Amino acid sequence: MARMIFPAACARLQNHFAPLGFEGVLSSPTSMTARVYDPQTGENLVVISCIPCGTALSEDDVQIIAHAIEIELEVLQFRAERASDSSVG
Repeated sequence: MARMIFPAACARLQNHFAPLGFEGVLSSPTSMTARVYDPQTGENLVVISCIPCGTALSEDDVQIIAHAIEIELEVLQFRAERASDSSVG
């Protein structure tokens, strides 16, 4: 399976999360920190550190990382909706 270098993987993730902003940083040779943010305000929507990753990733690796970030975004959205529901009642 073809592998891509870390900057190319981050470009794929940027495209995946557009129109939101995405930034990926290789924190160590074996992990990354990912940030999804509102490009208009710069507000962080989610920041996840210690995502297992290397300097070269497969397409499957990129999809697994994208899915993990999507799950975190869904959890945060669920918590926000739940908090607003409990403040109404």
